[in-house]
Amino acid sequence: VRLKNIRLGSPTIREANGAEHPATPLECRIRKLTYFSPVYMDFQIYRDDIPPDTPDADLGYIAEEGVHIGNLPIMVRSARCNVHSDHIDENRKLSPQTSVEDAEHLTHLLRKAGEDPLDPGGYFIINGTERVLISMEDLAPNRVTVEKNKKYAHETEVAKIFSQRDGVRKPLNVEKRRDGMLMVKIPSAGTTAIPVVLLMRALSMENDREIFAAIAGPVDAMKYTVANLNDVKDNDEYAVETEEEAIAWLEKKFAAGQQKEYRESRIQNLLDKELLPHLGSSPEHREKKAIFLGRIVRQVLEMAITN
Repeated sequence: VRLKNIRLGSPTIREANGAEHPATPLECRIRKLTYFSPVYMDFQIYRDDIPPDTPDADLGYIAEEGVHIGNLPIMVRSARCNVHSDHIDENRKLSPQTSVEDAEHLTHLLRKAGEDPLDPGGYFIINGTERVLISMEDLAPNRVTVEKNKKYAHETEVAKIFSQRDGVRKPLNVEKRRDGMLMVKIPSAGTTAIPVVLLMRALSMENDREIFAAIAGPVDAMKYTVANLNDVKDNDEYAVETEEEAIAWLEKKFAAGQQKEYRESRIQNLLDKELLPHLGSSPEHREKKAIFLGRIVRQVLEMAITN
């Protein structure tokens, strides 16, 4: 099949008996209709078994012209709208910007069509209801962004990333708190903040030297890394030095009171599926995730020391 000559018609209303007539925004509002234009396309269907009496059979294809393939909503007062200055007068295009006479004539025709001459348009009519498109800003997937975050009158440094794989997006935030602690939040897994060093230990980085090397960064930032390493080991709230202890701490925070099998499954899902899935979703990818996490922390610390 070869497709060609896609084209857009004028806004039209098709009645139940098949009759068609030009649509106006007012009629669509009153009758609870959608203000749209039909979309047409030509097809060339290539077949080996075309009957000899078919037109264009000698060319090896069957031509289908002007096939209605769907409808496209039209923005009110856009260049495709029936009440636009190019179309509202059946005899000629109006130039209201350069001609006072055309401007007055356009105002008269708009009022005759039931439209407010001062209505700027820019919206759609869907099932009789006026709708607008609202633009949204979103972070690019799999890219780290670092920003200052003012919360409770205090400014902290926060890194964000939307890890995306196979259409699934998993957000992750890394924050340097006022006391210097570096914490990770995985919103899709819950609201519990996890110390970065503890999470890196759970991801198979038990050695302090490995964690320090993964974060590295400027000399002025190293004091924060050392402080976090010591705090996770010495603070009674964490007291974590090995991978097993880190996973046990996560089980206590994310699956307290549950059966052992459920706790293990919950943390495995957290580390493999919820955390940075674009890097992989199996245990062998955990070290890669720990290294990437160290890179995120480095960017947070670089912003902190340049403040």
